[in-house]
Amino acid sequence: MILRRIARPMLAAVFVSGGLDTLRNPKPRVEAAAPVIDKAVQQVKDKVPSQVPTDPEVLVKVNADEMV
Repeated sequence: MILRRIARPMLAAVFVSGGLDTLRNPKPRVEAAAPVIDKAVQQVKDKVPSQVPTDPEVLVKVNADEMV
């Protein structure tokens, strides 16, 4: 029981820390994600509304925000 009370916040801290780091410094993750995002955008370009972001930096930041 006490192990759960300690382990869960410690596990969550890893994800919060990663999300905050990505929001502060997204460039390395943007560079890694850009080829995948560009390929996906080309495949679904005509099937999604124009309001859906396609910029890799915006998408990386949105994903980081989901983690925090």
